[in-house]
Amino acid sequence: QDLAGNAGVGIAISANYALDATRPTATIVVADPNLTVGETTQVTFTFSEAVTDFDLSDLSVTNGELTNLTTSDGGKTWTATFTPTVNLTDPSNFIALDTSNVSDQTGNAGASVAVSNNYAIDTVVPNDVKPPPEFLTTDPVTVIPPSEVPLQPIVFT
Repeated sequence: QDLAGNAGVGIAISANYALDATRPTATIVVADPNLTVGETTQVTFTFSEAVTDFDLSDLSVTNGELTNLTTSDGGKTWTATFTPTVNLTDPSNFIALDTSNVSDQTGNAGASVAVSNNYAIDTVVPNDVKPPPEFLTTDPVTVIPPSEVPLQPIVFT
């Protein structure tokens, strides 16, 4: 019955539709958890569903830099290159993503923070240890053992 009191006639059928209210979640994996001088590593970001607005500004990175963020499967899996800070030793580091800055294909924003596995950085270049110049020589050195010491052959195995 409508507002004027008229009885309805027939049956109205609406089309079926699906409602997507699922928020995207993410995992972060740092491939090499022990980084030393000159190394980089791949970082993989895997979402529960494809996302559209994910970029490097969405990430918090400890003691390094992420570059080359790409996806090859429509936005579900992303990879980036991590380069650690030079001249640093720190055993406890992570990468974090606040998923509220990322949305899925239907506009649902995430509602959690994803944190990577821990990675250690040791990018301190060792000191070059050289003897003082007065100890450097190209002259041959002759060793004359005392006559009372018997000589024994040296065998390397």
